This record gives sequence, structure tokens and C-alpha cells, in this order.
Amino acid sequence: MELILDTALPSLDLADAQSYQLDADGNYQIYTNNPNFTLAGTANDNVDGYRFFVNGNNEYREFHNSGVNFVAEAHTDGTTVTNPYPAHKFNHSFDLRADGQNETTHVYTLKVTDVVGNTVEKKFYVHYQAQATTDTKVVTQKQAATTLLDYATEASQLKDAKGDLQAVTGTDLTPGQYRLFNKYGNLVLNLTVTPDPEVHTTSENNVDVQKQELTNTDAKAEVDNKSEVQTEGKVTSAPQTQKVATKVVAAKHQASLPQTGEKQASTTSLGVLALALATLCGLFGFGKSKKED
Repeated sequence: MELILDTALPSLDLADAQSYQLDADGNYQIYTNNPNFTLAGTANDNVDGYRFFVNGNNEYREFHNSGVNFVAEAHTDGTTVTNPYPAHKFNHSFDLRADGQNETTHVYTLKVTDVVGNTVEKKFYVHYQAQATTDTKVVTQKQAATTLLDYATEASQLKDAKGDLQAVTGTDLTPGQYRLFNKYGNLVLNLTVTPDPEVHTTSENNVDVQKQELTNTDAKAEVDNKSEVQTEGKVTSAPQTQKVATKVVAAKHQASLPQTGEKQASTTSLGVLALALATLCGLFGFGKSKKED
């Protein structure tokens, strides 16, 4: 009877593990527009005799003839495993295309089991979308977050004109050209970001100052208008106060016209009074002369 004690799990290392995304259940979720998907890596164990499976099929079985006892003298190189064989390298490719389907999902499983039944298994969900491009173009101002929000369900990578990745939210993009790719790697949007327009605002305080300045100008124009129409100690107000500087001159001119009429009226009244007095004097003088004769 042979009794084997082995508490170490076998290893299953992937060549592109860093590009795969793990979900909450420890499975890989992969999105691609490449119709050919490849799983590559190595399988190994501390004891020889392990088996390697692809989708349930036993693809590889290592020889189990080196024994399971660890002999320190046999491992002068510092290794602590009894398996003298190198790791098994695997490379398996799969065609993701299906007739008449633009999008497909495939499930692949890799598993390594050692001689005592210790098992490591990895499952891959591969989501495929046929390669596609788009002519969709959007021109927006610097704050492009609203535009990108419309593509939130598809957005995965946002690249600038140099191909460098940018934040997909796009809350503070500098003006320039950008391309938005979905999670499959297909282009879904050509984005042009333009500078925000300059906004000139007038505060309420500035408005109040302007109103006060206008009121002061009107009051000064009114005082000047009244002072200009004084004649011989008599003040005659202008018929209407003008609030525009160009009209104040006209108001002054209009206010001076009644002064000429008053002078003419005064001269006429004095002439009539002098004529009446002369007539009376003549009458009195004429009567006295006749009595003396």
C-alpha cells in the first residue's frame, strides 16, 4: 500500500492574466473583437503525475515514476519539490465566430489535478463582438461629461490623439480630438472638444453704480439747464428737463427764446405809454395858449 501526503495545490499560470478581469465569483470576464481567442500558460505541481484538463478533456498527463519522497540530497539546487520534470506549457486557440451572430459568449475551463486530487480550476467567459467602426462625430465644449454619459453603457476606453488613455468621465478634457472605445475594443465615438466660450458677467453692484451715475448726470443737466435761463434777476425754468446730454443744449436754446419775446413786449408797452403822455401834454398846452391870446 502506498500512502501519499500532499497538501500543496498544483499551479496554473496564465500568460495574459494581467489583461483579464476577475468577477466576484473568481471567474474571468473577457471582452474582445478578435475572432481568435487564445489561452496560454503553464501547469505544474510539486509531485509528478498531475493531469491537465481543457474543457473537461484530459489534455496532458505527466509521468509518475520519480517517487514522492523528498530527499534533500537530491535537491542540492535549493528546490523543495520532488517533481523532476519541467512545467507543462499549453497554448489553445478558439474561434469565437458563429454564423449569423454579431455577438457571442463562450465559456472555457482549465483545470490541473495532482495525484492526490488537489485541484486548481479557472473558468473564462469570453464575450465577442465583431470588429466595427463608426462615423459618429460629436463636437462639444470643454466640459464633455454630458456627452460621454450618453455612452456610459458602452464606454470603456477614451484615448486622445496620441493614443494615451484618458479618464472616461471626461470632466476636464483639454481641447482636442478623442476616440471612445467600447469594452469590446470597437470605436463608438469620435469626440472633438472645443474651448469653453468666455462669459462676461455684470454684477448687481456694477448695475447699481451705473444707475447712480446716470441719475447724477440727469440731476446736473437739470440744474445747468435752469441756471442758463436766468435774465435780469428773473429765473424762467426750461419747459422740460432733458436727460440726454445732446438734448440739454436744445433745451437751453428753447429756454432762451421766451426772453426775446419779453423784451419786445416791454419795449412796445413803453412806446404806447409815451405816446399817450405826449398827447395829453399837447392837449393841455394847446388850451392854455388860446386863453392868453
